[in-house]
Amino acid sequence: MKKYYLLTIAFVAFNGFSQTTFNRVYTILQTNCTNPSCHDNSAAGGLNLTGTENDVYNALVNVTPTNASAKSKDYKLVDPGHVYNSFLMRKINNGLEANRGLDTQEGAQMPKGGSGLKNEEIELISSWILYGAPQTGTPVNEQNIIDYYNGKGLAELAKPPAPDSTEGFQLHFGSVYLAPKVEVEFFKKEKVTFKEDIEVTRLESFINGQSHHFLLYKFDNVSDANATKQGLRQVPNPEAFANGISLVAGWQFSADVELPEGTGYFWDKTTYLELNYHFLNYSPDSVLKAELYMNVYYQPRQSNTIEMYSDLVTKTDILIGAGQTKSFSDIISVPSSNDSIFIWLLSSHTHKYGTAYDIYLRNPDGTKSTKIYDGNYNTDYTFNQGFYDWEHPAVRYFDPLLPVPLKTGLVHEATFNNTGTTPVWFGLTTKDEMMLIFMQYTKKLPSSNTVGIQNSLKLPTIQVYPNPTNDNFYVYLNSNLTKNNHLEMYDLTGKQVYNQTINSKTMKLSKSELNISNGIYLLKLTTDNSTTLQKVIITE
Repeated sequence: MKKYYLLTIAFVAFNGFSQTTFNRVYTILQTNCTNPSCHDNSAAGGLNLTGTENDVYNALVNVTPTNASAKSKDYKLVDPGHVYNSFLMRKINNGLEANRGLDTQEGAQMPKGGSGLKNEEIELISSWILYGAPQTGTPVNEQNIIDYYNGKGLAELAKPPAPDSTEGFQLHFGSVYLAPKVEVEFFKKEKVTFKEDIEVTRLESFINGQSHHFLLYKFDNVSDANATKQGLRQVPNPEAFANGISLVAGWQFSADVELPEGTGYFWDKTTYLELNYHFLNYSPDSVLKAELYMNVYYQPRQSNTIEMYSDLVTKTDILIGAGQTKSFSDIISVPSSNDSIFIWLLSSHTHKYGTAYDIYLRNPDGTKSTKIYDGNYNTDYTFNQGFYDWEHPAVRYFDPLLPVPLKTGLVHEATFNNTGTTPVWFGLTTKDEMMLIFMQYTKKLPSSNTVGIQNSLKLPTIQVYPNPTNDNFYVYLNSNLTKNNHLEMYDLTGKQVYNQTINSKTMKLSKSELNISNGIYLLKLTTDNSTTLQKVIITE
């Protein structure tokens, strides 16, 4: 299956300051940190902040601190793109953000003996670092920060508790100060290191209510990661898009996602992540402090864990005329493959004109089979709410995982109602449209997905999907076939309704072909060394 990356156009707010961002940083440091006995020629802490802008830039950026504790943590005075790895930010934080505090071995706050910098000055320096600490240009809109800290800001996202250090860690993306009615999207590279290769078992995200999406990618190799620029990279600039990344997970709202037992996202002990955050400020008059927190829970890589994969699969050739209602359908399959995938999660994505989204299993002749995703369900897929909520689409989890032969695959369909006055097609902004599905799957079944395990011996088992079903259903055998494999089906009176010797691990049955009525049935699989039963429910 192809992998596609969800992209949107960014709109840049006007910045009223004529100075470069670093010139403003330089001015703040000169005003507050070069007084006698601080960072003047006496060079407190080995850091001299006097001299020209170029002198100060070279004294800060990518320079290792002299403080032993900070040095042992691999901090830089300013680490471009990495606020929390920048010792300067910790020295000037002054209690503004808990995650940026100093350890007792890291000395006192800057400026020495003063009341500290203003919040807007601290956040200007933080934003400059987040944008990659450039020496030229004006990437930061300082007026937005000033307005935010002077009564014109929306409520701040509350910082959630971080995981215990023995279980995981917390990532923070931000903060980006966004003017009213502005939409923007960024990519940002993030390096994480561990003592050994790990498997991530749970991801908990906390994002602004104005967020359109947050996608978490992982670089496939270090060379592509090293070739990618540090700091925020703003869409649609060509440099924003990295090569060699694979999707890990995605959110359109805050959520806590715990993977099925026996599965995990595989990360090496040195992993480069790619964070993709798209947000909008719907407010007509207030500044948004756009940020997110993500709690990552992990454990050492286990030999029997099955890797969880993720994909965004999209249809791009969509065009909806003004005032037009139109539906589109597309096939997701690999005709040359004899393998199956095992779907854990399905969700969908459109923009504001999306009114319906459904996903079906596909028959060998190309026709639709059983519907496995109904976009009219509510977000956590507990009831049919009667409409498609494009901002909070249904997210369906499958327990047990759903086997899908790649040869036949899936069909996805979406309907759009363009109530606007101009045509819309697949595009890169929320003013355009999108049609895609988000899926997470394994390429093998984890042991937790099977039954019939006795004396640590994995016996052949049956998995049925969908179950309950109103007609078609698939039977998947989670085992290697033996010489003699026999499948039978009985109603609750003991009447046999199906009896067949089988030589395939996946087969399709149906209510109509079996000529059976609604009710409960038992599937019985007999092999050379075991007998396994599985209940099947046939409904209207």
